[in-house]
Amino acid sequence: MMFRTYRFRLFPKKGQITTLNNQFELCRKCYNDLLDQRKQDIQNWGSDQGYYESKKLLPKWKKQNGIFQLKVVHSQVLQDICQRVDKAVKKFRVNQKEDNTAGFPRFKGQRGLHSITYPQYGSGILIKGSELEVSKVGKIPIKVHREIKGTPKTVTIVKSRTDKWFACISCEVPDVVQKPIESSVGIDLGLTSFIMKDDGSKIDHPSFIEKSKAKIKKLNNKFRRNGYNDKTRKALSHAHEKIANQRADFLHKVSNELVEEYDLICFEDLSVKSIQKLSWKDINRKIADVAWNTLVQLTTYKAESAGKKVQLVNPRNTSQVCSQCGTYVPKTLKDRVHICPECGLILDRDHNAAKNILTLGLQSVEKFSPRCPSLQ
Repeated sequence: MMFRTYRFRLFPKKGQITTLNNQFELCRKCYNDLLDQRKQDIQNWGSDQGYYESKKLLPKWKKQNGIFQLKVVHSQVLQDICQRVDKAVKKFRVNQKEDNTAGFPRFKGQRGLHSITYPQYGSGILIKGSELEVSKVGKIPIKVHREIKGTPKTVTIVKSRTDKWFACISCEVPDVVQKPIESSVGIDLGLTSFIMKDDGSKIDHPSFIEKSKAKIKKLNNKFRRNGYNDKTRKALSHAHEKIANQRADFLHKVSNELVEEYDLICFEDLSVKSIQKLSWKDINRKIADVAWNTLVQLTTYKAESAGKKVQLVNPRNTSQVCSQCGTYVPKTLKDRVHICPECGLILDRDHNAAKNILTLGLQSVEKFSPRCPSLQ
């Protein structure tokens, strides 16, 4: 089974916004208190209570008076907060084994919690027509702009930095039968061009951050000069949200185009974090702007839903090896043209890499699934 998430805009009334903000704040305090409890246990005893022991604290806190008025929050939402704390602590333990300098999970400050989750659709939350019925909040108007396919499992209520509200509904959908591979493409992800295909065609990246850099710099300077100012903070959040929306729209269009046109899409299996550690600040900004991982993720889930396939290949030497004869031709980052001394092939560096990526992708797929005769 696969999972698909639908994101719908919510339009809560003033009283509902107050209630939701109160619930978010209580969940934030609950998260911090649970995290603090586990931190103290680790410091005092070297080990801490797990998820189930943490969950047992909730009924006790509900009976207490004071800051923890947890009765106004649905019980399963609080249990999900316990789950989040448990995941954060487990991730800390894994990172600590790999790197002794890994820090303990941070406590969430003001506006630090942006979502709450109802783990069971129908228990405390349900869509009825054009309204979302939320336990202890009421009926919130919702814009369901597309048909929900599959069985709804969980619902997450999200508050954006610009104070917009959304409901993210995760649905379980049946697996789609894999289609035979009749068309394929190798794609090189780069900074000079957003993607380069193995046929030589490319898509330039729109550089959203670069285009809005002056405006954001101006708002940042104003924010620092005036200190904490809600009006300036909102203006800055709107500027960043616009960039995020532009990038998301662009990536969805590119991923849709790839899935509609090809049955097999081959990408490099890039470790963006590792690349950024070895890069300069300006290059890191460009890498963040192009959002390679997001493109791969969007294309992967769309391909799965369409019965098509995304294949990730090892990026090692894809730009150094000649795609025609296999000769190793070393290059620096400044060398943008591939010139093979053996077979005389002259290609754009990224075009050559895309051809190698397609070859590696087809070799990987051959081991697990039959290829269409047209690709033999």
